[in-house]
Amino acid sequence: MDPVTPKHPGSSQVYTVNWARSLNPAAIVTVSTWTVPTGITKVTDAIVSGGLSTSIQLSGGLDGTDYRLVNTVTTSDGETLVADCPLLVRRS
Repeated sequence: MDPVTPKHPGSSQVYTVNWARSLNPAAIVTVSTWTVPTGITKVTDAIVSGGLSTSIQLSGGLDGTDYRLVNTVTTSDGETLVADCPLLVRRS
């Protein structure tokens, strides 16, 4: 996820984590779990790009708040990988 571009509290946006560089050759993501803090809402999530990325759609959030989401994935070769995903919520 790109922590540089803030999310507006009134928007609903999709964010993506690209796992391709972290995966072993020929491995894909088979399970994805997101930990979303109180105050922001997970609308939906998915495994995308043929199993090389994960996505989450988020809505809400309190203006001026910095959130930390965690995406934990399991790969086809049995590895567990974790990404910390900062998210800034700003009106402007």
